[in-house]
Amino acid sequence: MIEISQQESFDFLSEDYAELFAHSDATAFQHPIWLDRLHKVLVPARGAEAVTLLGRYRGRLVFVMPLIRRRFGPLSLYDAADLGVSDYNAPVIDRTLLAALERDEALRNQLHRALPRWALTRIRKVRPEQIALVNSLGASRATFMEVNAHEVALSAPFDEWRSRTLDPAFSHFLDKKRRLLAKKGEIMLTALQDPAEMEAALNTMVAFRAKRWPNDSLQDPANFAFYLDVARAGQASGFCWMYRMDAIGAPGAVMFGLRHRGRFLFVLLAFDFERLRNYSIGLLFIESVIEQCIARGDTVFDLTIGDEAYKDKFATHAVPMQACWAGPTPMPALCDLAFARFLKLRARLQPPERPVTAS
Repeated sequence: MIEISQQESFDFLSEDYAELFAHSDATAFQHPIWLDRLHKVLVPARGAEAVTLLGRYRGRLVFVMPLIRRRFGPLSLYDAADLGVSDYNAPVIDRTLLAALERDEALRNQLHRALPRWALTRIRKVRPEQIALVNSLGASRATFMEVNAHEVALSAPFDEWRSRTLDPAFSHFLDKKRRLLAKKGEIMLTALQDPAEMEAALNTMVAFRAKRWPNDSLQDPANFAFYLDVARAGQASGFCWMYRMDAIGAPGAVMFGLRHRGRFLFVLLAFDFERLRNYSIGLLFIESVIEQCIARGDTVFDLTIGDEAYKDKFATHAVPMQACWAGPTPMPALCDLAFARFLKLRARLQPPERPVTAS
């Protein structure tokens, strides 16, 4: 029997959770460091109410689903705990439990009732391979979102991957831009390790992005503190990577990303658009980071959520994102339709917050 409980303050750096995460197929956005800092930095800054669903089987932690509870009078809405910074949401479920569920119908029925039954639960930004896991917790409706993630498979050596994967015209374009930029001075890519350099790079990123997107979310002090804290905490283990590309004697571009099981996830990017836009510094930067990823054995470069046109240049394939809903019938279907209409209206009324180009 699975013992299901809710906890308002859960230790994501505990040994129990570290062991569960290691034996699950969860994404980098469920990593102990990511969720620990999200709950310690962003939850209080947003005034959010965190609720974590826990499941124990024979005394061992076997599933965790981090949620945020929003109250609307007598009604409650539970959302996946991403607070706008996580690109993929998923329950963290032990693989041994998944194997047991295939054999035990009673166990499946019990887990199916894990999500709050008399409230509405919404889990957005779910990858295709995670849908069955979300459904196993009791989600009753899944719909495609109007946004995809994008990724490309990697293989060594870099030169062969490049010639086999990229369009020859695009490769020629990058070579030309790199030669032109190199004539102005040395181009240097650095994986930052010093905490002070990482903070300086993140400040540089804020400045670059603010010139193009005045309402960029990275200007929020809580978001800045979150990313910096995650970057510092995750650097030593190789979970977090911050790259800086210097060009013509000064920082030209900065990237923050996560690495999990051979997958590098590009989370934040900024470059000096005013000074280097004629050199397509963003595209050169991405290509250089891909080369680094291949050199250390990564097998996927994940450009995460967003349908920006530049991603197609790197021969990525689209990964459809879905939203899952649970709750008393017919609330999931009605709220799903209402939310879809709200998103369409908002898209017409406000410009995109995320970068639309890397050139």
